[in-house]
Amino acid sequence: MLETSELKQAKSEIKRLNDELEQRAEGALLESQADLARVTRAVDLGELVATIAHEVNQPLTAVVTNGNFC
Repeated sequence: MLETSELKQAKSEIKRLNDELEQRAEGALLESQADLARVTRAVDLGELVATIAHEVNQPLTAVVTNGNFC
């Protein structure tokens, strides 16, 4: 099968568009991974704060309860 200049041009355009699409997809993937990393850090920080709050409040509650009992 002989390739005409139009067919060669069409194939070239398809390859260019495919390459551009792959670059955009890769950029979107990297951006999504960065967003996920930020969200994960925020969730981890929230869990840490909740743990610290629990560890601080538990003894304070015991002190107040014992004070009221006395």
